[in-house]
Amino acid sequence: MPSVAGQSHPRTEDNFVLIAQTYLILSPLLAQQAQALRGINHRFSEAGSTFSLSAVAIVVGIAAAIVAMLFFGSRWIKLSDQCQNDSPRLLFIELCRALALSRTERRIMARVAIVAEAPTPADVFIEPRYLNAVLADRSWSKYETVLLNLKQKLFA
Repeated sequence: MPSVAGQSHPRTEDNFVLIAQTYLILSPLLAQQAQALRGINHRFSEAGSTFSLSAVAIVVGIAAAIVAMLFFGSRWIKLSDQCQNDSPRLLFIELCRALALSRTERRIMARVAIVAEAPTPADVFIEPRYLNAVLADRSWSKYETVLLNLKQKLFA
């Protein structure tokens, strides 16, 4: 409902009255709270405290530096261990990538390494006897064409 010039809206007057009443009720409580906060503030002011804000900042800075050093140090150690770790599994994966083997060929080569009991999975890439042993086994007949292609790719 639009207001006429010089007249205020009834709801606005009600809101104003409500705000004024709330202020009158809460002002003594807020004054007490403000007094308590001033007392707390005085305890931490330069005259009443035994430590300064700069000392707190230094302690927090040192703690942050220690946490950062631990975090980055652990990451550096983890990365250096991964780079220096010469694992047979990683070598197998690298050989599969270098030869651009498909996912099926990689799975078959991994299974050949397990079934033929190769000392390391990468041995199936350097010794044809592992592929020959699997080719002689009839249970691998459905993979015969893939195995022959791998043998040709690796040992031709």
